[in-house]
Amino acid sequence: MYRSPRLVDVPVVVELPTTMYKAPVLNGLGGVELGASCYRGHGPCKSYPEATALEARQEAVLARLQTLKEKLDHLQSTRTTATGAAPPTLGAAAISSPNKGTVHDLVVAASPAAPPLSLLLLRRLLAQAGRPVHCTSRLHSSVTKVDPKLHAAFTAAPLGDRGNHSLAFSLQWTDTPTPSLMVNPLRQMRIEGEANLIRYISRLFPSTSSLNYEAVGSYSTIAEVDTLLDSLEARLSNGSGKGRGGRGGSGRDGGVMKEIVERLSKQPYLLGNTCSMVDILTWSLLRQGGGGGGGGEVVRQWTEKMDRLAAAADLDLNGIISGAPASQQQEKQKQTKQQSAPSSSSASGGYKGRKELEAYLKKLGIKYQCKEHKEVFTVEELMKEMQGVEGVVTKNLFVRDKKKKLYLLSACHDKEVDLKTVAKQAGTKDLRFSDEDTLFSALGVKQGCVSGLALLNDSSSHSVTFLLDRSAIDPTVPLIHFHPMSNSATLGLKPGDFVEKFLSSTGHKPVLIDL
Repeated sequence: MYRSPRLVDVPVVVELPTTMYKAPVLNGLGGVELGASCYRGHGPCKSYPEATALEARQEAVLARLQTLKEKLDHLQSTRTTATGAAPPTLGAAAISSPNKGTVHDLVVAASPAAPPLSLLLLRRLLAQAGRPVHCTSRLHSSVTKVDPKLHAAFTAAPLGDRGNHSLAFSLQWTDTPTPSLMVNPLRQMRIEGEANLIRYISRLFPSTSSLNYEAVGSYSTIAEVDTLLDSLEARLSNGSGKGRGGRGGSGRDGGVMKEIVERLSKQPYLLGNTCSMVDILTWSLLRQGGGGGGGGEVVRQWTEKMDRLAAAADLDLNGIISGAPASQQQEKQKQTKQQSAPSSSSASGGYKGRKELEAYLKKLGIKYQCKEHKEVFTVEELMKEMQGVEGVVTKNLFVRDKKKKLYLLSACHDKEVDLKTVAKQAGTKDLRFSDEDTLFSALGVKQGCVSGLALLNDSSSHSVTFLLDRSAIDPTVPLIHFHPMSNSATLGLKPGDFVEKFLSSTGHKPVLIDL
Protein backbone atom coordinates (compact mmCIF):
# COMPACT_ATOMS: atom_id res chain seq x y z
CA MET A 1 0.00 0.00 0.00
CA TYR A 2 2.85 2.26 0.90
CA ARG A 3 6.54 2.22 -0.15
CA SER A 4 9.22 3.47 2.17
CA PRO A 5 12.81 4.15 1.36
CA ARG A 6 15.61 1.71 2.43
CA LEU A 7 17.54 3.24 5.26
CA VAL A 8 20.19 0.51 5.81
CA ASP A 9 22.03 -1.60 3.27
CA VAL A 10 21.88 -5.31 4.33
CA PRO A 11 24.43 -7.74 2.82
CA VAL A 12 23.05 -10.63 0.86
CA VAL A 13 25.00 -13.29 2.94
CA VAL A 14 24.68 -13.10 6.72
CA GLU A 15 27.20 -14.98 8.93
CA LEU A 16 25.73 -16.24 12.16
CA PRO A 17 27.95 -16.54 15.32
CA THR A 18 29.18 -20.02 16.32
CA THR A 19 29.27 -19.24 20.06
CA MET A 20 27.09 -17.06 22.16
CA TYR A 21 29.76 -15.97 24.61
CA LYS A 22 33.49 -15.91 24.53
CA ALA A 23 35.46 -16.62 27.68
CA PRO A 24 39.19 -16.56 28.26
CA VAL A 25 41.03 -19.86 28.79
CA LEU A 26 41.75 -20.20 32.51
CA ASN A 27 43.62 -23.54 32.70
CA GLY A 28 46.54 -22.30 30.75
CA LEU A 29 46.71 -25.43 28.55
CA GLY A 30 45.80 -23.76 25.35
CA GLY A 31 44.53 -26.25 22.83
CA VAL A 32 45.42 -29.36 24.87
CA GLU A 33 42.52 -31.92 25.14
CA LEU A 34 41.33 -32.39 28.73
CA GLY A 35 41.31 -36.16 29.42
CA ALA A 36 40.49 -38.46 32.31
CA SER A 37 44.00 -38.11 33.68
CA CYS A 38 43.47 -34.44 34.22
CA TYR A 39 40.23 -34.94 36.13
CA ARG A 40 41.88 -37.49 38.44
CA GLY A 41 44.34 -34.93 39.68
CA HIS A 42 47.15 -35.54 37.16
CA GLY A 43 48.62 -32.53 35.45
CA PRO A 44 47.91 -28.95 36.34
CA CYS A 45 44.11 -29.45 36.84
CA LYS A 46 42.60 -28.63 40.20
CA SER A 47 41.61 -31.56 42.54
CA TYR A 48 38.14 -31.63 44.19
CA PRO A 49 38.06 -33.89 47.37
CA GLU A 50 34.23 -33.91 47.49
CA ALA A 51 34.01 -35.37 43.99
CA THR A 52 36.67 -37.96 44.76
CA ALA A 53 34.82 -39.11 47.93
CA LEU A 54 31.50 -39.33 46.09
CA GLU A 55 33.09 -41.44 43.37
CA ALA A 56 34.56 -43.80 45.97
CA ARG A 57 31.17 -44.24 47.66
CA GLN A 58 29.57 -44.98 44.31
CA GLU A 59 32.12 -47.68 43.56
CA ALA A 60 31.55 -49.28 46.99
CA VAL A 61 27.76 -49.34 46.53
CA LEU A 62 28.07 -50.92 43.11
CA ALA A 63 30.43 -53.59 44.47
CA ARG A 64 27.99 -54.37 47.33
CA LEU A 65 25.05 -54.68 44.93
CA GLN A 66 27.04 -57.06 42.77
CA THR A 67 27.86 -59.22 45.82
CA LEU A 68 24.19 -59.36 46.87
CA LYS A 69 23.15 -60.29 43.36
CA GLU A 70 25.62 -63.18 43.31
CA LYS A 71 24.30 -64.46 46.68
CA LEU A 72 20.70 -64.23 45.48
CA ASP A 73 21.53 -66.13 42.29
CA HIS A 74 23.23 -68.82 44.39
CA LEU A 75 20.24 -69.23 46.71
CA GLN A 76 17.81 -69.49 43.80
CA SER A 77 19.95 -72.14 42.15
CA THR A 78 20.26 -74.32 45.28
CA ARG A 79 16.73 -74.20 46.74
CA THR A 80 14.81 -77.52 46.77
CA THR A 81 11.07 -77.69 46.03
CA ALA A 82 8.41 -80.43 45.83
CA THR A 83 8.02 -82.09 42.45
CA GLY A 84 5.18 -80.59 40.43
CA ALA A 85 4.37 -78.00 43.12
CA ALA A 86 4.87 -74.26 43.17
CA PRO A 87 8.16 -73.40 44.89
CA PRO A 88 7.31 -72.43 48.48
CA THR A 89 8.93 -69.44 50.11
CA LEU A 90 11.40 -71.04 52.48
CA GLY A 91 11.62 -70.24 56.15
CA ALA A 92 14.67 -68.75 57.82
CA ALA A 93 16.10 -72.03 59.06
CA ALA A 94 15.78 -73.62 55.63
CA ILE A 95 17.54 -70.73 53.90
CA SER A 96 20.36 -70.67 56.43
CA SER A 97 20.89 -74.42 56.31
CA PRO A 98 24.56 -75.42 56.50
CA ASN A 99 23.82 -78.08 53.86
CA LYS A 100 22.85 -75.91 50.91
CA GLY A 101 22.07 -77.93 47.83
CA THR A 102 21.71 -81.18 49.82
CA VAL A 103 19.33 -82.69 52.35
CA HIS A 104 18.85 -80.57 55.48
CA ASP A 105 19.72 -83.12 58.17
CA LEU A 106 18.44 -82.73 61.74
CA VAL A 107 19.99 -85.17 64.22
CA VAL A 108 17.77 -85.56 67.30
CA ALA A 109 18.80 -87.38 70.47
CA ALA A 110 15.94 -88.52 72.75
CA SER A 111 15.04 -91.07 75.39
CA PRO A 112 12.58 -93.89 74.62
CA ALA A 113 10.88 -93.04 77.93
CA ALA A 114 10.00 -89.57 76.63
CA PRO A 115 9.82 -89.75 72.82
CA PRO A 116 9.34 -86.37 71.09
CA LEU A 117 5.99 -87.24 69.52
CA SER A 118 5.80 -83.74 68.09
CA LEU A 119 8.20 -84.86 65.36
CA LEU A 120 5.61 -87.32 64.06
CA LEU A 121 3.05 -84.58 63.40
CA LEU A 122 5.63 -82.07 62.19
CA ARG A 123 6.91 -84.60 59.67
CA ARG A 124 3.47 -84.90 58.11
CA LEU A 125 2.76 -81.15 58.18
CA LEU A 126 6.11 -80.39 56.54
CA ALA A 127 5.33 -82.87 53.77
CA GLN A 128 1.98 -81.14 53.18
CA ALA A 129 3.86 -77.82 52.95
CA GLY A 130 6.05 -79.18 50.14
CA ARG A 131 9.03 -80.25 52.24
CA PRO A 132 9.08 -84.08 52.39
CA VAL A 133 10.96 -85.53 55.35
CA HIS A 134 13.16 -88.62 55.37
CA CYS A 135 13.02 -90.13 58.87
CA THR A 136 15.25 -92.80 60.46
CA SER A 137 16.04 -93.95 64.01
CA ARG A 138 18.85 -95.92 65.57
CA LEU A 139 20.05 -97.03 69.01
CA HIS A 140 22.87 -95.50 70.98
CA SER A 141 25.07 -97.78 73.10
CA SER A 142 23.49 -96.33 76.27
CA VAL A 143 20.11 -97.90 75.33
CA THR A 144 19.81 -101.64 75.04
CA LYS A 145 16.31 -101.95 73.62
CA VAL A 146 13.53 -99.85 72.10
CA ASP A 147 9.97 -101.01 71.54
CA PRO A 148 9.59 -102.04 67.87
CA LYS A 149 6.47 -99.87 67.49
CA LEU A 150 8.37 -96.85 68.75
CA HIS A 151 11.20 -97.55 66.34
CA ALA A 152 8.77 -98.04 63.44
CA ALA A 153 6.84 -94.83 64.20
CA PHE A 154 9.99 -92.75 63.77
CA THR A 155 11.13 -94.52 60.62
CA ALA A 156 9.78 -93.57 57.20
CA ALA A 157 7.86 -96.39 55.55
CA PRO A 158 8.96 -97.01 52.90
CA LEU A 159 12.37 -95.45 53.43
CA GLY A 160 12.70 -94.36 49.83
CA ASP A 161 15.62 -92.51 48.35
CA ARG A 162 17.07 -89.99 50.77
CA GLY A 163 17.94 -87.70 47.89
CA ASN A 164 14.25 -87.25 47.04
CA HIS A 165 13.67 -85.41 50.33
CA SER A 166 14.58 -81.88 51.32
CA LEU A 167 14.68 -82.67 55.05
CA ALA A 168 15.84 -85.59 57.17
CA PHE A 169 15.06 -86.41 60.81
CA SER A 170 17.72 -88.76 62.19
CA LEU A 171 16.55 -89.87 65.64
CA GLN A 172 19.08 -91.42 68.01
CA TRP A 173 17.63 -93.25 71.01
CA THR A 174 19.91 -92.55 73.95
CA ASP A 175 19.87 -92.16 77.73
CA THR A 176 19.28 -88.43 77.98
CA PRO A 177 16.98 -86.41 80.26
CA THR A 178 16.11 -83.89 77.55
CA PRO A 179 15.71 -84.24 73.77
CA SER A 180 18.29 -82.29 71.83
CA LEU A 181 18.77 -81.28 68.22
CA MET A 182 22.14 -81.26 66.49
CA VAL A 183 21.83 -78.26 64.18
CA ASN A 184 25.29 -78.42 62.65
CA PRO A 185 27.24 -81.68 63.12
CA LEU A 186 30.45 -80.04 61.89
CA ARG A 187 30.33 -77.38 64.62
CA GLN A 188 28.65 -79.61 67.24
CA MET A 189 25.85 -77.08 67.77
CA ARG A 190 22.95 -78.42 69.90
CA ILE A 191 19.49 -77.14 70.81
CA GLU A 192 18.14 -78.52 74.10
CA GLY A 193 14.48 -79.21 74.92
CA GLU A 194 11.44 -80.21 72.87
CA ALA A 195 10.09 -76.65 72.92
CA ASN A 196 13.27 -75.30 71.34
CA LEU A 197 13.27 -78.20 68.89
CA ILE A 198 9.72 -77.27 67.79
CA ARG A 199 10.68 -73.59 67.63
CA TYR A 200 13.56 -74.40 65.26
CA ILE A 201 11.48 -76.68 63.03
CA SER A 202 8.76 -74.02 62.73
CA ARG A 203 11.27 -71.96 60.74
CA LEU A 204 11.55 -74.78 58.19
CA PHE A 205 7.95 -74.19 57.10
CA PRO A 206 7.27 -71.78 54.22
CA SER A 207 7.20 -68.17 55.34
CA THR A 208 3.50 -68.01 54.43
CA SER A 209 2.52 -70.95 56.69
CA SER A 210 0.74 -70.23 59.99
CA LEU A 211 3.06 -72.80 61.62
CA ASN A 212 6.00 -70.50 60.84
CA TYR A 213 4.67 -68.15 63.49
CA GLU A 214 7.76 -65.92 63.51
CA ALA A 215 7.22 -65.11 59.83
CA VAL A 216 3.47 -64.47 59.80
CA GLY A 217 2.71 -63.40 63.38
CA SER A 218 2.76 -59.99 65.02
CA TYR A 219 5.27 -59.21 67.75
CA SER A 220 2.66 -59.91 70.42
CA THR A 221 1.73 -63.26 68.84
CA ILE A 222 5.36 -64.34 68.60
CA ALA A 223 5.93 -63.41 72.24
CA GLU A 224 2.80 -65.33 73.33
CA VAL A 225 3.80 -68.48 71.43
CA ASP A 226 7.38 -68.40 72.76
CA THR A 227 6.17 -67.87 76.33
CA LEU A 228 3.66 -70.72 76.12
CA LEU A 229 6.17 -73.12 74.59
CA ASP A 230 8.66 -72.58 77.41
CA SER A 231 6.04 -72.46 80.17
CA LEU A 232 4.10 -75.55 79.10
CA GLU A 233 7.23 -77.65 78.66
CA ALA A 234 8.45 -76.81 82.16
CA ARG A 235 5.07 -77.23 83.86
CA LEU A 236 3.89 -80.34 82.02
CA SER A 237 7.21 -82.08 82.55
CA ASN A 238 7.39 -82.12 86.32
CA GLY A 239 6.04 -78.84 87.59
CA SER A 240 9.40 -77.37 88.48
CA GLY A 241 11.01 -76.89 85.11
CA LYS A 242 14.28 -78.37 86.39
CA GLY A 243 14.24 -81.48 84.28
CA ARG A 244 12.09 -84.12 82.71
CA GLY A 245 12.81 -87.09 84.86
CA GLY A 246 9.48 -86.83 86.64
CA ARG A 247 7.38 -86.99 83.53
CA GLY A 248 4.80 -89.40 84.77
CA GLY A 249 2.34 -86.80 85.85
CA SER A 250 3.00 -87.12 89.58
CA GLY A 251 4.94 -83.87 89.72
CA ARG A 252 2.86 -82.03 87.11
CA ASP A 253 1.85 -78.47 87.93
CA GLY A 254 -1.87 -78.68 88.68
CA GLY A 255 -2.48 -75.12 87.49
CA VAL A 256 -1.36 -75.88 83.95
CA MET A 257 -4.35 -78.17 83.28
CA LYS A 258 -6.67 -75.45 84.52
CA GLU A 259 -5.10 -73.01 82.07
CA ILE A 260 -5.42 -75.51 79.21
CA VAL A 261 -9.08 -76.16 80.06
CA GLU A 262 -9.85 -72.43 80.15
CA ARG A 263 -8.30 -71.88 76.73
CA LEU A 264 -10.01 -74.89 75.12
CA SER A 265 -13.36 -73.91 76.62
CA LYS A 266 -13.35 -70.78 74.46
CA GLN A 267 -11.80 -72.02 71.21
CA PRO A 268 -11.08 -75.27 69.32
CA TYR A 269 -7.31 -75.05 69.82
CA LEU A 270 -5.04 -73.44 72.40
CA LEU A 271 -4.38 -70.33 70.30
CA GLY A 272 -7.49 -70.09 68.14
CA ASN A 273 -9.25 -71.96 65.37
CA THR A 274 -6.23 -73.74 63.89
CA CYS A 275 -3.61 -76.12 65.22
CA SER A 276 -0.45 -74.32 66.30
CA MET A 277 3.01 -75.25 67.54
CA VAL A 278 1.68 -74.80 71.08
CA ASP A 279 -0.97 -77.51 70.45
CA ILE A 280 1.64 -79.88 69.00
CA LEU A 281 3.98 -79.49 71.98
CA THR A 282 1.16 -79.78 74.55
CA TRP A 283 -0.23 -82.89 72.88
CA SER A 284 3.21 -84.51 72.83
CA LEU A 285 3.88 -83.77 76.50
CA LEU A 286 0.43 -84.91 77.65
CA ARG A 287 0.76 -88.11 75.65
CA GLN A 288 4.17 -88.78 77.17
CA GLY A 289 2.63 -88.30 80.60
CA GLY A 290 -0.15 -90.80 79.94
CA GLY A 291 -2.84 -88.53 78.43
CA GLY A 292 -4.83 -85.51 79.58
CA GLY A 293 -6.23 -86.96 82.79
CA GLY A 294 -7.86 -84.35 85.04
CA GLY A 295 -8.63 -82.03 82.13
CA GLY A 296 -12.21 -83.15 81.72
CA GLU A 297 -14.32 -83.47 78.59
CA VAL A 298 -12.92 -80.45 76.78
CA VAL A 299 -9.32 -81.74 76.97
CA ARG A 300 -10.44 -85.23 75.98
CA GLN A 301 -12.13 -83.88 72.83
CA TRP A 302 -9.09 -81.78 71.96
CA THR A 303 -6.81 -84.79 72.49
CA GLU A 304 -8.97 -86.84 70.14
CA LYS A 305 -8.59 -84.18 67.45
CA MET A 306 -4.82 -84.22 67.83
CA ASP A 307 -4.84 -88.02 67.82
CA ARG A 308 -6.74 -87.94 64.54
CA LEU A 309 -3.93 -85.87 63.06
CA ALA A 310 -1.56 -88.61 64.15
CA ALA A 311 -3.87 -91.29 62.75
CA ALA A 312 -3.97 -89.42 59.45
CA ALA A 313 -0.21 -89.79 59.37
CA ASP A 314 -0.60 -93.58 59.61
CA LEU A 315 0.76 -93.66 63.14
CA ASP A 316 -0.10 -96.13 65.86
CA LEU A 317 0.10 -94.52 69.29
CA ASN A 318 -0.65 -97.74 71.17
CA GLY A 319 2.47 -99.02 72.83
CA ILE A 320 4.79 -96.14 71.96
CA ILE A 321 3.81 -93.73 74.73
CA SER A 322 6.46 -93.44 77.46
CA GLY A 323 8.25 -96.42 75.93
CA ALA A 324 5.78 -98.82 77.56
CA PRO A 325 4.90 -102.12 75.90
CA ALA A 326 1.50 -102.29 74.22
CA SER A 327 0.22 -104.76 76.83
CA GLN A 328 0.89 -102.25 79.60
CA GLN A 329 -0.84 -99.50 77.64
CA GLN A 330 -3.93 -101.65 77.07
CA GLU A 331 -4.04 -102.56 80.76
CA LYS A 332 -3.77 -98.89 81.69
CA GLN A 333 -6.63 -97.97 79.33
CA LYS A 334 -8.73 -100.78 80.78
CA GLN A 335 -8.13 -99.50 84.32
CA THR A 336 -9.03 -95.97 83.24
CA LYS A 337 -12.34 -97.11 81.77
CA GLN A 338 -13.15 -99.11 84.88
CA GLN A 339 -12.47 -96.08 87.06
CA SER A 340 -14.58 -93.81 84.85
CA ALA A 341 -17.84 -95.62 85.70
CA PRO A 342 -19.11 -95.97 89.26
CA SER A 343 -20.26 -99.36 90.41
CA SER A 344 -23.64 -100.45 89.09
CA SER A 345 -24.78 -101.18 92.61
CA SER A 346 -23.53 -98.12 94.41
CA ALA A 347 -21.24 -95.17 93.79
CA SER A 348 -18.28 -94.55 96.07
CA GLY A 349 -18.05 -91.83 98.66
CA GLY A 350 -21.68 -92.11 99.80
CA TYR A 351 -23.10 -91.14 96.39
CA LYS A 352 -26.05 -93.05 94.95
CA GLY A 353 -25.33 -95.33 92.01
CA ARG A 354 -27.41 -97.11 89.42
CA LYS A 355 -29.04 -99.53 91.84
CA GLU A 356 -30.20 -96.74 94.15
CA LEU A 357 -31.36 -94.64 91.18
CA GLU A 358 -33.57 -97.38 89.76
CA ALA A 359 -35.05 -98.01 93.21
CA TYR A 360 -35.73 -94.26 93.53
CA LEU A 361 -37.53 -94.16 90.16
CA LYS A 362 -39.70 -97.10 91.13
CA LYS A 363 -40.52 -95.40 94.42
CA LEU A 364 -41.73 -92.33 92.49
CA GLY A 365 -43.83 -94.55 90.22
CA ILE A 366 -41.77 -93.71 87.14
CA LYS A 367 -41.69 -96.38 84.46
CA TYR A 368 -38.61 -96.57 82.29
CA GLN A 369 -37.01 -98.59 79.52
CA CYS A 370 -33.46 -99.84 79.90
CA LYS A 371 -30.96 -100.34 77.05
CA GLU A 372 -27.85 -102.28 78.08
CA HIS A 373 -24.76 -101.72 75.96
CA LYS A 374 -20.99 -101.61 76.13
CA GLU A 375 -19.24 -98.73 77.87
CA VAL A 376 -19.32 -95.60 75.75
CA PHE A 377 -17.38 -92.38 76.20
CA THR A 378 -18.62 -90.20 73.32
CA VAL A 379 -21.96 -89.31 71.76
CA GLU A 380 -20.88 -91.02 68.54
CA GLU A 381 -20.23 -94.30 70.38
CA LEU A 382 -23.55 -94.01 72.21
CA MET A 383 -25.59 -93.43 69.06
CA LYS A 384 -24.17 -96.59 67.50
CA GLU A 385 -25.66 -98.49 70.45
CA MET A 386 -28.98 -96.60 70.40
CA GLN A 387 -29.98 -97.25 66.79
CA GLY A 388 -33.71 -97.91 66.46
CA VAL A 389 -34.54 -96.48 69.90
CA GLU A 390 -37.41 -93.98 69.85
CA GLY A 391 -37.28 -90.61 71.57
CA VAL A 392 -34.52 -88.12 72.35
CA VAL A 393 -31.04 -89.30 73.31
CA THR A 394 -29.37 -86.59 75.35
CA LYS A 395 -25.85 -85.29 75.58
CA ASN A 396 -24.93 -83.76 78.92
CA LEU A 397 -22.38 -81.02 79.59
CA PHE A 398 -21.12 -80.06 83.04
CA VAL A 399 -19.99 -76.40 82.98
CA ARG A 400 -19.32 -73.47 85.27
CA ASP A 401 -19.34 -69.70 84.91
CA LYS A 402 -16.74 -67.11 85.81
CA LYS A 403 -17.95 -67.05 89.41
CA LYS A 404 -17.58 -70.87 89.57
CA LYS A 405 -21.33 -71.46 89.74
CA LEU A 406 -22.08 -74.96 88.41
CA TYR A 407 -24.50 -75.89 85.62
CA LEU A 408 -25.62 -79.15 84.04
CA LEU A 409 -26.91 -78.86 80.47
CA SER A 410 -28.95 -81.69 78.91
CA ALA A 411 -29.60 -81.27 75.17
CA CYS A 412 -30.65 -83.36 72.19
CA HIS A 413 -27.60 -85.29 70.98
CA ASP A 414 -27.69 -83.70 67.51
CA LYS A 415 -27.94 -80.07 68.65
CA GLU A 416 -25.02 -77.70 68.28
CA VAL A 417 -24.29 -76.10 71.65
CA ASP A 418 -23.01 -72.53 71.71
CA LEU A 419 -22.00 -71.81 75.31
CA LYS A 420 -22.30 -68.05 74.76
CA THR A 421 -25.93 -68.43 73.68
CA VAL A 422 -26.63 -70.80 76.56
CA ALA A 423 -25.02 -68.43 79.06
CA LYS A 424 -27.12 -65.51 77.85
CA GLN A 425 -30.36 -67.48 78.23
CA ALA A 426 -29.26 -68.75 81.65
CA GLY A 427 -28.57 -65.22 82.86
CA THR A 428 -24.83 -65.65 83.26
CA LYS A 429 -21.67 -65.25 81.19
CA ASP A 430 -18.40 -66.93 80.33
CA LEU A 431 -19.52 -70.56 80.59
CA ARG A 432 -16.74 -73.13 80.31
CA PHE A 433 -16.27 -76.84 80.98
CA SER A 434 -15.58 -77.75 84.59
CA ASP A 435 -12.96 -80.23 85.73
CA GLU A 436 -13.58 -83.89 86.55
CA ASP A 437 -12.92 -83.55 90.28
CA THR A 438 -15.62 -80.90 90.62
CA LEU A 439 -17.98 -83.06 88.56
CA PHE A 440 -17.58 -86.04 90.87
CA SER A 441 -17.84 -83.87 93.98
CA ALA A 442 -21.12 -82.33 92.80
CA LEU A 443 -22.89 -85.22 91.03
CA GLY A 444 -21.02 -88.37 92.07
CA VAL A 445 -20.18 -89.46 88.50
CA LYS A 446 -17.07 -89.47 86.31
CA GLN A 447 -16.57 -88.29 82.75
CA GLY A 448 -18.64 -90.32 80.30
CA CYS A 449 -21.40 -90.89 82.86
CA VAL A 450 -22.76 -87.32 83.11
CA SER A 451 -26.55 -87.45 83.17
CA GLY A 452 -29.61 -85.46 84.17
CA LEU A 453 -30.45 -88.38 86.47
CA ALA A 454 -27.23 -87.67 88.40
CA LEU A 455 -29.04 -84.70 89.93
CA LEU A 456 -30.24 -87.24 92.47
CA ASN A 457 -26.86 -86.79 94.16
CA ASP A 458 -27.43 -83.01 94.30
CA SER A 459 -30.86 -83.25 95.92
CA SER A 460 -29.60 -81.93 99.26
CA SER A 461 -26.98 -79.30 98.39
CA HIS A 462 -28.58 -77.95 95.17
CA SER A 463 -25.19 -76.64 94.02
CA VAL A 464 -25.97 -77.36 90.36
CA THR A 465 -28.38 -75.37 88.17
CA PHE A 466 -30.10 -77.60 85.61
CA LEU A 467 -30.35 -76.31 82.01
CA LEU A 468 -32.65 -78.31 79.74
CA ASP A 469 -33.08 -78.18 75.97
CA ARG A 470 -36.71 -77.16 75.46
CA SER A 471 -37.12 -79.41 72.41
CA ALA A 472 -36.11 -82.48 74.49
CA ILE A 473 -39.37 -82.32 76.46
CA ASP A 474 -41.64 -81.38 73.59
CA PRO A 475 -45.08 -83.07 73.92
CA THR A 476 -44.36 -85.05 70.75
CA VAL A 477 -41.27 -86.69 72.31
CA PRO A 478 -42.20 -90.16 73.65
CA LEU A 479 -39.05 -90.80 75.73
CA ILE A 480 -36.01 -88.92 76.93
CA HIS A 481 -32.87 -91.00 77.49
CA PHE A 482 -30.12 -90.61 80.13
CA HIS A 483 -27.28 -92.72 81.53
CA PRO A 484 -28.23 -94.25 84.93
CA MET A 485 -24.96 -93.11 86.66
CA SER A 486 -23.15 -95.60 84.43
CA ASN A 487 -22.10 -95.42 80.79
CA SER A 488 -22.83 -99.11 80.18
CA ALA A 489 -26.62 -98.57 79.99
CA THR A 490 -29.22 -95.93 79.05
CA LEU A 491 -32.65 -95.36 80.61
CA GLY A 492 -35.60 -93.92 78.71
CA LEU A 493 -38.50 -92.29 80.57
CA LYS A 494 -41.38 -90.00 79.66
CA PRO A 495 -40.44 -86.31 79.59
CA GLY A 496 -43.38 -85.47 81.85
CA ASP A 497 -42.28 -88.00 84.47
CA PHE A 498 -38.73 -86.72 84.33
CA VAL A 499 -39.70 -83.07 84.87
CA GLU A 500 -42.81 -83.31 87.05
CA LYS A 501 -41.81 -86.26 89.22
CA PHE A 502 -38.04 -86.74 89.22
CA LEU A 503 -36.86 -83.09 89.07
CA SER A 504 -39.59 -81.97 91.43
CA SER A 505 -38.51 -84.56 93.99
CA THR A 506 -34.83 -83.56 93.77
CA GLY A 507 -35.69 -79.86 93.99
CA HIS A 508 -34.33 -78.80 90.60
CA LYS A 509 -36.47 -76.45 88.51
CA PRO A 510 -35.08 -76.64 84.96
CA VAL A 511 -34.10 -73.52 83.06
CA LEU A 512 -35.37 -74.16 79.52
CA ILE A 513 -32.89 -73.31 76.77
CA ASP A 514 -33.60 -72.86 73.06
CA LEU A 515 -30.81 -74.31 70.91
